[in-house]
Amino acid sequence: MKADDHEATPNTQTVTCLLHAIADTQATIRSYDTKAQISGVFLTLLVGVINLHAPKYTSATASFSSWLATLLALIGAGVLGFVLFPRKNPWKDVQLGDYAPKLAYYIPNPEAQPENSLAAVTERARSTDWGQELSYELLKLSCIRNVKHGWFRIGSIAGGVSVLTAIIFVIAGRYCG
Repeated sequence: MKADDHEATPNTQTVTCLLHAIADTQATIRSYDTKAQISGVFLTLLVGVINLHAPKYTSATASFSSWLATLLALIGAGVLGFVLFPRKNPWKDVQLGDYAPKLAYYIPNPEAQPENSLAAVTERARSTDWGQELSYELLKLSCIRNVKHGWFRIGSIAGGVSVLTAIIFVIAGRYCG
């Protein structure tokens, strides 16, 4: 084994580990999106069921819990929408230090920029410090994951309270009329 081979191995291991971390983070982001979509559909169905049965019950408790459950389900579904479509650029605060990303891993708007010709992208890829570039991409994805996690928690709490309120609606309607 030559000295050059020994020095190349940690870099290859680092790049492999970073690629695995990026894939794992992307899978987590996709799972938050899927969970948010399923939860949003469930909350929408909950609103439909509540409004379908609400006219049967005339008690003040049933009426109040019906409105509250509907409102909380709509708020929960709205918050879950922020999981799918965050409003701001969550990675704008990533501390880069002296590093200037070459954008060789994810190329933003490839057709819109003249410097994204095949030759230019190939040259950028050859001159990229892949350890830093992949670390930058991992930081960006981690910021996105954290934002989605926060919105998903808030939406889940609102949805859970909505379900509990819907249960109260059913109990109040059943026993209070």
